[in-house]
Amino acid sequence: MKWKENSIHVAISFDENYITPFYVLLTSLFVNNRDNNIVIHAIATGVNEDQKSEIVDFVLDHKSQIYFYELDVNNLNGLVIPKGTWFSIAAYYRLFFPSLVGEDVQKLLYVDADTVIIRDLSELYFQDLGDKPVGAVREKLGYARPEIGNTDRENYFNSGVMLINVPEWRKQQVTERALQFVHDFPDAIQCVDQDALNAVLINNWLRIHAKYNVLYQDIPMNLGKRSYPAYLRDKVIIHFTLGEHKPWRALGENRFRYLYHEYLRQSPRKGEKKYQDFRMSAPFLLKYSRVRATEFVRNYPKMLILLSTIKHIAAALIEL
Repeated sequence: MKWKENSIHVAISFDENYITPFYVLLTSLFVNNRDNNIVIHAIATGVNEDQKSEIVDFVLDHKSQIYFYELDVNNLNGLVIPKGTWFSIAAYYRLFFPSLVGEDVQKLLYVDADTVIIRDLSELYFQDLGDKPVGAVREKLGYARPEIGNTDRENYFNSGVMLINVPEWRKQQVTERALQFVHDFPDAIQCVDQDALNAVLINNWLRIHAKYNVLYQDIPMNLGKRSYPAYLRDKVIIHFTLGEHKPWRALGENRFRYLYHEYLRQSPRKGEKKYQDFRMSAPFLLKYSRVRATEFVRNYPKMLILLSTIKHIAAALIEL
């Protein structure tokens, strides 16, 4: 494999259910990193050769490179998917990238397929990780996870965006240790690979700025729409966590879903529906109306005051 010096190596894993989000992610990456040499490393299952060929053409059209890797399915045997969650076995794929890429890849920026990249990645990618195998953003749990050996709620990271120090990851056998933890303590697993990584990397990861992985729970509840540009000014990666709030779900409440839809319209999948689960049924439309009404109030809080004033005036006039 050959690539230009100072290339940014981005790792993405997905299955057939995430082809469209994958295209949206790539589109956002290319739009906002025109001056960077991008090399994509991908693990894709359930994706046929014609689909892969289309992806390659899209990447080449943007003067970038992509390499697909095959996983040994035996490595996935016995891995836990907690009941009642949105996770699939594909969540574990990211653990294998450091063992699949060539020796000349020293660093990987892993990003989940349910993210969009809205700024240049250079500052993030070229950070020095020292002897830490991973740089990641802390996830605000609000509670400790003693079942995975973590008693400090401030010391848990989200694995959806990881800057991976490939030589150190290999040296410290992070993949092997994480997989062993899943096999040894299946009842402790709530967030699949993320729990396993946090279990084996306690106090052994570099905390990077939250702007590189903006999670749903990080978005202020009282953030009005007029404040979106200011809030997003320094943000780099928006991560659509929580299954019910994915941007392709009609009842999702992530207010930055419009960013996903903007890049969807610029992607090869621009003809697809905005929401994949929208239904013309009375119960669904009622829920949809409630969700959007709540969102409107959050976006325009002064309108709530105005509506309340109008209501009181109307009531007073009726009494006259």
